[in-house]
Amino acid sequence: MVRRMTGFIYKEWKLNKKYILLTMLIPFLVFFITFGIFMVKGGVREGLVLVNEGDGQIILVIFSIIGLAVTGTLEMKTYECDESKKWAAFVATSAEGMKGYLYVKYMLILGMSLIYMLFYGFAYSLAGTFYYICTKQEFMSGLQNLISILFFAQIFLRAWDMVFVVRFGTRVGKIVKLCVFTVGAIGLVLLMNAFPNQIYAITGCLENLFSTDGNNEAMLIVGILPFACMGCYVLSYLLACKIYLKGALQYGK
Repeated sequence: MVRRMTGFIYKEWKLNKKYILLTMLIPFLVFFITFGIFMVKGGVREGLVLVNEGDGQIILVIFSIIGLAVTGTLEMKTYECDESKKWAAFVATSAEGMKGYLYVKYMLILGMSLIYMLFYGFAYSLAGTFYYICTKQEFMSGLQNLISILFFAQIFLRAWDMVFVVRFGTRVGKIVKLCVFTVGAIGLVLLMNAFPNQIYAITGCLENLFSTDGNNEAMLIVGILPFACMGCYVLSYLLACKIYLKGALQYGK
């Protein structure tokens, strides 16, 4: 199957290699910018110590999330160059077909998220080594675990994004997605106002569920989340295969 889709794989690399390379660079920029801000402010050693304290940790987490968000934007940019009726007609009549094309596209997006997480691990290790050399202290722990959780959140969001983009195109798809999420947010607020006691009961149960160390139910839920996110991603691919041609009718020439 992979051999049959070699053309699509080569095409994705040729057109989107700049986005892939940027994805590799972003994690290093996250640590470089964060360390640079505090080192300029308080010197090398003092600045590094500040990074490992409360405000510094928060800023590093925020920059890490921003880096992941930028990666998500680059992932969706890979679809823009394919919004053409001629390309859609070629895909539909090729030996690999729509399923092969979308399979490669979904794997590219998944791969870019994996690249961010992998290179974030490299950057985290280098930053920790540099921090220890300068301060003789251990760098903040748990950051890699946070990125792992955010990785699956990224996959879940891309599953939604791809359905809207494939069906409506990148520009209209963003508007439709924004409308859907806005309506959903308004509906949630209305439900919270209409049934406050029930909402408080649900949040209380969730708080109790995750408040105890070693809680088996909480560990079970955390363990299921990656499979649930990947399941949503697979369902998104299957749905995209069914609606691709409908969306292609709205593309330009």
